[in-house]
Amino acid sequence: MLVVIAAGVLVKQSHYDPQLFTAALSPSDSGSAASPACKDPSELQTLAPDDLLPLTPLETFDPSNLSDKIDGKAELYLSAGFRELQSRRFKKSNQADSWLEIFVFDMGSTRNAFSVFSMQRRVDAQPLEFTRHAYQTENALFFAHGRNYVEIIAASGDLSDEMLTIGKNFVNRQPAQSEKLSEQSLFPRENLNPESIILLASDAFGFSRMNNVFVAKYTIDGQQMRAFLSVRESAKDAQDLAEAYYRFLLENGGSEVDPGKNLSGMKLVEIFDLYELIFYDGKILGGVHEAESRESALKLGVVLYQEIRKADEKQ
Repeated sequence: MLVVIAAGVLVKQSHYDPQLFTAALSPSDSGSAASPACKDPSELQTLAPDDLLPLTPLETFDPSNLSDKIDGKAELYLSAGFRELQSRRFKKSNQADSWLEIFVFDMGSTRNAFSVFSMQRRVDAQPLEFTRHAYQTENALFFAHGRNYVEIIAASGDLSDEMLTIGKNFVNRQPAQSEKLSEQSLFPRENLNPESIILLASDAFGFSRMNNVFVAKYTIDGQQMRAFLSVRESAKDAQDLAEAYYRFLLENGGSEVDPGKNLSGMKLVEIFDLYELIFYDGKILGGVHEAESRESALKLGVVLYQEIRKADEKQ
């Protein structure tokens, strides 16, 4: 029974519902953690266009009380290095029911900010270009800029222009060199959905030791699957983690399958009628997560392996 329960947790944790983690708006004002400086015009107020007036004071939250603001859904942010949240609500002049709220999450680094941005990408996202990672939905705008992850969520869909103005003002007034995450360039471009790349900061695929893992979606021969990779501290760290994840899969109901490829460090596991491919090369751990067939897992896995080997040879 313990094995079955653990296996269920493994499957459940390998899928994420972005809407479970996005900051939520409530009709009432949440004033339990208002900053003492809220009586003065805040930096958030300077971002808003002239037709938006402050509706609530500035609020500031730290790791100890973040869940008070976002309804207990703070774990994603905390596990990715969250430091501070500032938020404030604004209304359109003469329209009390037309309002939005700005959430600025200080995540400590570009990598951490991208992690929470990528984990919460909406299905109906419309990409924007005012900064490297940004998109808009019917009533919200999301972007990562430097160490900050920003959400602007409106009560209705008639404030899209104001949200875009706030986003552009934030980027222009807080110059930040958004670190290009080199791991993204290691994914093979063929059959890749480039907007699907996410960064799992911790507990990737339900395994507590798997952190800092990039995952990308591919469609090959009509099948969707996910490739993953992670640059580790050393070659030994990559090998140890690959072997530990392989044992984790076997302990949770997986069975070893012969990959039929003479590629060093590559293993293939069948688990719950899906296939998990794992390999390491130098400092990089890579593989394919939940492929529907052995053939598709190998098809994507070998291409990823070769791409990583080419990158190693150039260094």
